[in-house]
Amino acid sequence: METQTSSTAAEHAFYFKEFIKSLAEKFQPLQIFCFAKSSTLNESNGCFIEEYSSYICNYCLLLVTESNTRIDFEVQEFANRYYKQGSMIILSHSRENLEKAINANDRFFITTSTTEQLIYSHDGINQCDPSVPFIPTQSAIKANKDLAHRIPLAGGFLNGAGECLSKAQFAVCTFMLHQVVEQCLIILIGAYMGYRTEFHNIVRLLGISRAFSEQPFNL
Repeated sequence: METQTSSTAAEHAFYFKEFIKSLAEKFQPLQIFCFAKSSTLNESNGCFIEEYSSYICNYCLLLVTESNTRIDFEVQEFANRYYKQGSMIILSHSRENLEKAINANDRFFITTSTTEQLIYSHDGINQCDPSVPFIPTQSAIKANKDLAHRIPLAGGFLNGAGECLSKAQFAVCTFMLHQVVEQCLIILIGAYMGYRTEFHNIVRLLGISRAFSEQPFNL
């Protein structure tokens, strides 16, 4: 069992390495950081079924580019199309924006760029070495302000969804519920990771939330 598990993990490691290579060739990033990874090995065998095993690995990556042009959609579409052994969410930011965020005491970018999770560098070295230390108290103030703004917003959308449902306005009700889920995920991501999301895709938001908990995705 242990040998099979090691072999399956090794095969995935090679697959992942080749994917990162193709991702780098396609978009020419300066760096790629992995800020979350979770894996699951499923195995089945018995007298009446064919032996089967699958290794699923979910990743959250930060891709740093030279240009300020945002390529989030193109990068995510590439991952959705070619990464087939789990799920992969990719955030894309320019080096200039990364440096500005670090200087502004951004918890997400400081934490991600100063860990040992650099999985690709165009020149083989990690140039992200922020001289400004992270100050937790400032981050807490920002998080509280965001909570004070978004929790009533989510509650308002939920009340609106209830009103629409009672009047059989199902399309509008669905839209309102989408807004509730979106606001709740933005709140969680901001509180746990300190990342300010700029997109509205529920699948991507759920994917990012897996960086700190599987509960939102499972729910």
